Amino acid sequence: SMFMFGGRLRGGQCSDELWVLQWHAHPKWEFMGPDEGEEGGVEMDRARGLRATQMGIGGDALTTYERRSWPEARYDAACTLCTVSDEVVVALHGGRDTTGRNLGDVWLWHMHPGYDRSASTWTRPLIVGVPASPRYGHTLLELPNAPGELLMVGGACISGAAAEGLTGGVGRTSQLSNPDAARSARDADDMRESIAAQRVANAYRMEVAQAHLAAAALEADATAAGHPDLQKAWRSMVQDGARAAASVAAREAETQDAEEELREIIAERMATEHWSRMENQQDRHVSEGTRKGGMDGIIIDLNTRTYHPLEARGTPPKARAGSVIQIVAGRILVFGGSKPGGAQASAVSGAGASSLGLEIVDGEDHMNVHVLDILAAGPHRPGLRGMKTGAWRWLNPPAEETPEWLEASAVAAETAVRRAQRQVVDAKAHAQVSGAPGGVTAALYESEAQFDVCKWRVSSIRAEQASIANPPLSRAYAGSCVMGYRVFILGGWTRDTAMKDLVALDLEQPDERRRRFKEEFALRLERETAARAVEDAMIAREREFELRLFLAKERKREAEERKRMDDEHMFSSLPPLSQGPLVYMIQANAHTIWVRWDPVTVDAWGNELPDGKAPTYHLSMQSSYFVIVEDMRVQIAYMEKSSGAAGGGQANMLGAADDMSVESASTRTSQSYSTYGTGAGSGYGGRSSLKEKLKGLQWYYGYVKAVHDGGLFDIIYDDGAKELKVPRWRIRPEKEPPWQLLYVGQNTKYEAQSLVPDFMLESEPDAAVSVRFTVQTIGTEYGWDKTTRTVVGPTRELSLHSPDHTFETTGLNPQLRQGKWGSSRVKRALKEAVLLDNGVQLNIEQKGLEFKADRGVNVHFI
Repeated sequence: SMFMFGGRLRGGQCSDELWVLQWHAHPKWEFMGPDEGEEGGVEMDRARGLRATQMGIGGDALTTYERRSWPEARYDAACTLCTVSDEVVVALHGGRDTTGRNLGDVWLWHMHPGYDRSASTWTRPLIVGVPASPRYGHTLLELPNAPGELLMVGGACISGAAAEGLTGGVGRTSQLSNPDAARSARDADDMRESIAAQRVANAYRMEVAQAHLAAAALEADATAAGHPDLQKAWRSMVQDGARAAASVAAREAETQDAEEELREIIAERMATEHWSRMENQQDRHVSEGTRKGGMDGIIIDLNTRTYHPLEARGTPPKARAGSVIQIVAGRILVFGGSKPGGAQASAVSGAGASSLGLEIVDGEDHMNVHVLDILAAGPHRPGLRGMKTGAWRWLNPPAEETPEWLEASAVAAETAVRRAQRQVVDAKAHAQVSGAPGGVTAALYESEAQFDVCKWRVSSIRAEQASIANPPLSRAYAGSCVMGYRVFILGGWTRDTAMKDLVALDLEQPDERRRRFKEEFALRLERETAARAVEDAMIAREREFELRLFLAKERKREAEERKRMDDEHMFSSLPPLSQGPLVYMIQANAHTIWVRWDPVTVDAWGNELPDGKAPTYHLSMQSSYFVIVEDMRVQIAYMEKSSGAAGGGQANMLGAADDMSVESASTRTSQSYSTYGTGAGSGYGGRSSLKEKLKGLQWYYGYVKAVHDGGLFDIIYDDGAKELKVPRWRIRPEKEPPWQLLYVGQNTKYEAQSLVPDFMLESEPDAAVSVRFTVQTIGTEYGWDKTTRTVVGPTRELSLHSPDHTFETTGLNPQLRQGKWGSSRVKRALKEAVLLDNGVQLNIEQKGLEFKADRGVNVHFI
C-alpha cells in the first residue's frame, strides 16, 4: 500500500486529506478522511486547530471548542512507515501550511489492518527533549534494525517571511553584511516579539475578567433560588451559565491564538540564530571556499518519546531542502536539493509553470553523492546505540565512471610527470659533469623514456575524463525509490526546468555482485522449480477438473442416451405387425433359380396402401454351395456299408472305421440345417432330390484329406475313421452359411444367377445346390414419434420375414449335353435360355438350325 497525506492544491491552498492506494489486481485509491461534516453539528475549525461544536440551549446557539484530533493541512511534510511497540504506524512531521508557516509537530496514524476508517486514528505523541526547528522539504526515515527510531534530516526551517529578499538558505541576521541593517532587523524582531507578548498578556487579563464576570452572573442567578417561579429562574440560570462558559471558551481560544503567534515568532528567531551558529561552526573547521552551513538532523525515538541530535564525524553536506534521501544497504545516501530559504515550488495552474529560481546546492553540472555511514559502529549497534559510539561519519565518495572518479588518478599521473622531469634534468647535468660523449648517457635515455610514458599517461587519463559522459544533473524535489542496491531517481527541478528523465545509481560492488548472482541463481532456480511445481499442480488440477467435468458431462450424456435407448428399446421390442409374402419358384436350371412373390397391397393394420406407394421388398438368400479344399473342417452324412450309394456308388470305408460301430463315431449335429435335402419333390428329369438322398442320414464332423476330380473327396472323421471318394452332396460346411441380401426394390420377380459355377458343372454335371429364400417389406409398418408422442407411418421399419422356402438347382440338362458341342458353355447357355424363357426346344447342328416348338418360331426370333 502507498499512503499520501496533504499536499499543495491549485490556488495556493493546502490539503489535509489522507489517501491509501491499494496495490491489488485492480489498484484503487481509498479515502481515509477527514470528513468535512459530522453528525451532531460538529465541524473542524482547521485554521485554528480546534474542533467547534454548536449547541442549542433555550433557542440560543452556543459554540464550544476542543483540541483537534487530525493534522492540519500542509505540504512539503515528511512522512514514513515505522514500527512502534509491534504496531505499524505512519509518522508525519513538519511541513508548511497555507500561510507559509513552518510546522514542527509529530503525528502518528494508527491504521487498522483492514484500513477501516472508523478504527484508524491520529495521535499526537508528547516527545521531550530539544525538538528540531519547524521545517519543510526534509526527510523522515526509520533507521535500519531499530524499530521506532526515526532520523529526520535536511529541510528548510526558515519561514517564507524570513526568507524574503534573501539569496541563501541560512539565517537572515548572518546574511546582512551591513551592521546597521542587521541592527535594524534585530530591533524589528524585538518589536514583533514584544507586541506578541503584550497581546498574550492582554489575553490573559481578558480571560480572567471574563471568568470574574461569569462567576458574578452565576452568583446573581443563585440568589434567585427563592423566586416564586422556580422553573423560570432555573432556566435563566442555566442559560447564563452556558453563555458564561461560551465566553470563557472564546477568550481561551483567543489566548491560544496569541500564544501560538508568539511561539511562531520565537521559533522563527531561534531558527535564524540556529543557522547563524551553524555557519559560524562551519567556518571554524572548513577552509575558505568550501561549503558554508551543514545539513543538520535529529533522531526521534518513538519508543522513549525523546529527541536526540544527530552526531556524526566528517563534513556534513550543505544545508538543503527537497533532496533525495534514501537508505541503501544500511547507509543513508543524500542526492541533490536546493538551498533552504530560496524560492520554492508553487502550485501549477493551467498549462506550464512559472520560473522557480531554485539554487541547487551542489551546482547544476552533475549530482554529487553524500553518504552517512551508520554501519561503521557495527551491525550489533543499530540506531541510537551506534550513534552514541561516535562511529557515524559523513562521506563524499565519487561515483564510478565520472570525471571526479578519475581525478585522483590524473593528479597522481601529473605528479609522476613532474618527478620524471626532474630526473631528466638531473641526468643531463650528470652527463655534462661526467664528460659523456655528446652529453648523452644511458641514464638520460632511461629518464627521457620514463618522462614520455608519464606524459602519455596524463594525456590518456585526461582524455578519458573528457570522453566520460557527465552524470545526471543535480536537482531538487525529485521522486526516488530503492530496489536492491540501486537507487532510481525520476524527474525533479533544476533552477528553472522540470526534468522528466529516469536515472539509476548502482551501489553494488563487483565481489558483492558475483556473490549476489550466485545466491540469486540458486534462489531463482528454487523459485522456478517451485513455480514449475505449482504450475504442474495447477495443470494437474485443471486436468482433474476438466476430467471431472468431462465425466459429469459424459454421465449426463450417458443417462440421456440410456433413456433414449430405453425408449427406443421399448419401441423396438414391439414386433412388427406385418409379414413378407411367400416366395414361389418359377423355374430352375443348373445354375439359376427364378422366383416370384405376391405383391403387398395393405399395411400392418390392414389398410389399403395409397396409389404410388408400393412397398419395397428385401429378398434374402441362404445358399448351400461352398468351395471344398484340403484340411477344411466339414460335416459328412454317414452311410452304412450295407446301404447302397443312392445314386452315388457304394461308400468305401478303410482303416479304423471297419472295426467300429456307427454309434462309436461322433454324433454331435449342427443346428437345424440341411445342405441339400430341405427341398420337396423330385429333381429335374425325374431324378431324386437332395432331400430324398439325405433322408435318414446322420451328420458327423471331420476334415477333407484329399480332393479328386468329379466332385469326390477323401474324408477323415474326428474319431479317426477314413472314407474315400465321398461325393459332394454328402458334405456340408462346418458352420451354417450366412444369409445374403439379393435384391431391394419394388418388383415381385427376381433371377438368382450363378448359384453353381460353370467350371463345376463341366466336371460335375449332376451337381445341384439347395437355396433358401425369404422376403421382407418396407412401408407397411407404423412407428411412434417420441417428440410429438403420436403414431406415424408408414416408416422405414422392416416387416417380419416371410416363411423361408428352399429350392434346388436341377443339375445340367442331359439333352443340353448331347453332341460334340455339349461341352461348349456358350451353346449350352443359349439353348438353356431359349428353353426356359420361351418354352422352345432348340437343336443346333453343324449344318444349320432346326426348331421344335409348340408355337411358331422363325429365324427373326433367333
